[in-house]
Amino acid sequence: MGRNKDIRKKIEGHRRQIALHQEKIQRELSKPNPDYDAIRDWQTHIRKHEMLIERLEKKLP
Repeated sequence: MGRNKDIRKKIEGHRRQIALHQEKIQRELSKPNPDYDAIRDWQTHIRKHEMLIERLEKKLP
């Protein structure tokens, strides 16, 4: 597998994780008593994935 293809696959994986965390946040917010600690944790994970995507995108031509 080429280097660029590998990087693009990693980026797509991070985007999937972001989408999963966003879904979890929406489900949690729809509950009568949302767990804000869990939401904060998922938001932290989203930011981490976004930073990793930025780094990977800089490696692409």
